[in-house]
Amino acid sequence: MKAPKVLGIGGSLLLVATAALHLSGYSELSKQLQNTPLPGFWRAAIQATWVFFSMGLVIIAAAVAAQFVQRGPANRAVLMVCMALLAGTVIVMAVWLGVFIGTLAIAIATLAIGTATAMLFRSPT
Repeated sequence: MKAPKVLGIGGSLLLVATAALHLSGYSELSKQLQNTPLPGFWRAAIQATWVFFSMGLVIIAAAVAAQFVQRGPANRAVLMVCMALLAGTVIVMAVWLGVFIGTLAIAIATLAIGTATAMLFRSPT
């Protein structure tokens, strides 16, 4: 297996693992929200956003992995959009939530996918 494929698929798997870890906190989130004075709409919105974030990571992981397992050439635009989404996520998380295991995992996955993409599309010298 070539290095770009290992890095791209590895980064995707790390995103899926991060999504699973994030989703595992849903029941605790739900318990905590029951004890808040927030209106029902806002509690539901926070819960939906929690699930949506995990789903988003899985969808990005699938899009990236598909580029590295297909027979034809990878689509550079798909990989660049996925990396932009991930980089933006890392920045927002680091600024608003701080650096923690989730931020680090997504940052490492982004670096792996970015390195794989650069290796795939580097110009011959």
